[in-house]
Amino acid sequence: MLRHFMRLDIDNDLLTAMAERWRPELHTFHFPEGEMTITLKDVAILTGLPITGDAIIDNSRKPEDGWGPLIQQCLGFNLPTTTPVEGAGHPPLNAGQVSIPWLVDHIQLEVNIGPDTPEDQVERHPEDQETWLCKVPLICWHMVEWHLPDRSLRQYRLEQPIPASPPQGFRELHAIDLRYTKKDWVRKHEFYINIWENRNQWVVQGAPETRPMGYHDGYMRWYQKFTLRWVSKQV
Repeated sequence: MLRHFMRLDIDNDLLTAMAERWRPELHTFHFPEGEMTITLKDVAILTGLPITGDAIIDNSRKPEDGWGPLIQQCLGFNLPTTTPVEGAGHPPLNAGQVSIPWLVDHIQLEVNIGPDTPEDQVERHPEDQETWLCKVPLICWHMVEWHLPDRSLRQYRLEQPIPASPPQGFRELHAIDLRYTKKDWVRKHEFYINIWENRNQWVVQGAPETRPMGYHDGYMRWYQKFTLRWVSKQV
C-alpha cells in the first residue's frame, strides 16, 4: 500500500495548493469546509505505531547503547538480528542509524491487515484511543509541535464548536534548532513534558455529530472571517 503510494508522480500543483492551505500557527489545513489536520488517530490507525509513552528526549542514551531497546519502546517492534540478503529488503541500520527505508518497509507490512494477520498486530491499530483526542504538545528532542484535535472534531465524528485560541509560543517553538547541541532539552521543555505526561487530563470532549454542518452554522461564520477561502492567482 505504502509502496504503491510512493510510486505515484509528485503533483507539484497539489503540493503548492496544500502548502497555501497550511496554517503553521494552528497546525491545520484550511479548506472551504473548515479545518483539517493529521491527528494521532491517523498515525495510530494508518501505521500501527504506538502513540503513547515517554517524550523522546532522553539525552542519556548513546549510539553504543544499541538501538534495539529504543526501537522496541518507541515503535513497538524489534530490529532484526540478521541482515537481509541482497535484493530482499533494506538493511535496518545505515551508518549506525536506523534506516528510514527499512522503517517504510516494516510499516508497509504492518498496514497490510488481512484475515491471517496475528491478533496482536491488529490490536496495535485501534489501541490508545484515549490519546486520540488529547490536546497536548508532541515532543521529539528539540522539536515541540502541538496536537490540536479541538480544531478538527469532525474528523472524529463530533460536533465542531468555535475552538479556543491556540496555545501561545508557536513562534518561539518553531525557532528552536540544534545549533546548541549541548542544551538540556529535558529542562528546556519541562513545561511541555509535564503536559504530555498528564495527557489524560487534556482530553477534548465533544458531542456526537448528528447532521452535516451548514454553511451558516456558527462555526462556519466564525471560520469564514479569518480563513483564506480561495487559492488562486491575482488577475
